[in-house]
Amino acid sequence: MPKPSVSRAPARTGAASKSSAPASSLSYHKGQKVLHKAWGMGVIQEITPMGGDMLLQIEFEKVGSKLMMAKTAGQFIKAI
Repeated sequence: MPKPSVSRAPARTGAASKSSAPASSLSYHKGQKVLHKAWGMGVIQEITPMGGDMLLQIEFEKVGSKLMMAKTAGQFIKAI
């Protein structure tokens, strides 16, 4: 009995989808004021590229300095 054929998706090289900067880098910049749903007003102090995302260090008026990943931060903060 012949074996059933298995179709395989072509391997991804990723070359077409990669850009020099993560998409989230367009949304945040150092010194930008943001409003967090729970922590209130804050200012982005540092941005560190990290594995296809960015680590944001934000200094909030009420709770001090917090670290957030940019891809997740969009759910909780908005630019002012």
